[in-house]
Amino acid sequence: MNFYLVLFRVNTEMKGGMIMNRISKAIWIVVLAGMVIVLAGCYSCRSHWKAKGRQVPPEVAYSMYWDKDCVPVPLPVPPPPIPSTECGPYVVSRTYPTTEAGMIKLEKTMPDQVQINAEFDYSIRVTNLAEVAVDDVKVTENTEGNFKFNESDPPADIQGNQLTWSIGALAPGATRQIRVSGSAMSNDCVKNCAKVSYTIPACGFIKVVQPLLYLAKLAPSKKKLCDDIPLTYVVKNRGTGDATNVEIIDELQGEQMTADGGNRINIAVGTLKPGESKEYTVMTRARSTGAFSSKAIARADAGLRAESRLPTTVVTQPELQISKAGPDREYLGRKVSYIITLKNTGDSPATETVLEDMVPAGATNIVVSDGGIVVGDKVIWNLGTIGKGQSRAVSVGYVPSTAGAYTTRATARAICAEGVTVSADTNIEGIAAILLEVVDLSDPIEVGENETYLITVTNQGTKADTNIRINCFLEKTMKFVSASGQTQTRVSDGKIVFQPLDVLEPGEKATWKVVVRATYSGDVRFRVTMDSDQLTRNVEETEATNFYE
Repeated sequence: MNFYLVLFRVNTEMKGGMIMNRISKAIWIVVLAGMVIVLAGCYSCRSHWKAKGRQVPPEVAYSMYWDKDCVPVPLPVPPPPIPSTECGPYVVSRTYPTTEAGMIKLEKTMPDQVQINAEFDYSIRVTNLAEVAVDDVKVTENTEGNFKFNESDPPADIQGNQLTWSIGALAPGATRQIRVSGSAMSNDCVKNCAKVSYTIPACGFIKVVQPLLYLAKLAPSKKKLCDDIPLTYVVKNRGTGDATNVEIIDELQGEQMTADGGNRINIAVGTLKPGESKEYTVMTRARSTGAFSSKAIARADAGLRAESRLPTTVVTQPELQISKAGPDREYLGRKVSYIITLKNTGDSPATETVLEDMVPAGATNIVVSDGGIVVGDKVIWNLGTIGKGQSRAVSVGYVPSTAGAYTTRATARAICAEGVTVSADTNIEGIAAILLEVVDLSDPIEVGENETYLITVTNQGTKADTNIRINCFLEKTMKFVSASGQTQTRVSDGKIVFQPLDVLEPGEKATWKVVVRATYSGDVRFRVTMDSDQLTRNVEETEATNFYE
């Protein structure tokens, strides 16, 4: 009995000590809380507002939650209760591996109640909460004996009461949902438990790039032979990595040459970044007409290669053909006319065509057609453009100032056409027209006296006359006394013959004098004849003189 009393006392004392310890702790908690309240009263958000002369809204005057700017905020909303029945929760959410360091979230949503043998559905959602992808994700559902599995979407791998879904990889933030269909076989609660497994792969990555070259070659469709032919190359990297040591090669064909006379174009491009393009232009020229084309290639390291299309440039050239028609001979003093015809026999228009023709010095009465302009000793026509196969004809006329052989030359030129020249020969001839005059210086004259006859030859033409021969004939009523003049005289049987005069130029005169004595009276005649190289018949002139006694 005493033993039980002692035991009771000890127990009572121990309980009393524990109670006093708890009271002491409670007192300290009250003291600390009071200090916090006192300090908060010294400087709190309410006192901060009061110091600034602002009133705290009544509805939050005693709020324990304030933001950093001493603005009261409402109390946090408590989380909603987990839906459950007497059997337990029918909506479940779990985070793996822990709630604080969640990687995978598994959520199951089931109906709160079902009827026996009635088919129902529930869902399982798996979500990747991490910032990295997870792999080999598997969801396993363990079913108890009161659940009869029917089907699922996606289909499950069934092993006894265990359903497994192999999800595979889940990207960050990705979610997959599983629908499960089944029924309850008895009135007992259905308890199905799910779990998830996964791996976090430690992946190292190498970026694989594929540069892709593209090459375009641009060339004009038409050019003239004298024009430069620009070839433009545009090379671009359409791939995903740098294209290194890029170069462009173009083997020119035929008579197409570069500025240095070669037929190979090599362009060192260097490195092309993805999407980068570079453009180059090379001047070439053709040495003959025709169609020129070549295919350019671009190549780079790692066997990269691209080919351009095959642009074609047709090179043409105008070709001038000139002719000049005029008289072979013409008499001096008459107008000489020429027709000059210019034709383009090439395969492109002749532009800025200019035609020039010579005019002899001293020519007068110059007449030109088609807007020609006389400049110095030539006529100039600006004919503009002469289409391929077309012709232009112009004319010029003038009066030469002197006789002689004339060669006049016409020339024509146009852009990109070779100059052409044509000449025409015309002999300008003069006409010898000599006039014979005979006069007696005294008339009438007494028998026994002397009479003088003056013979004058004048070249009224435009050409010199040569070998002019003068003959005089005396009647029986007169007797030769003397003769003088341009040439020597020979007398025989009443005929006076003068030596031929070598030449008489146009406008010149030659004179001779013959003196006779009147021997008988009468109406006498002094007859003179003239012949020359240019005359085909003799010219005869007679002078009448009255001899009296």
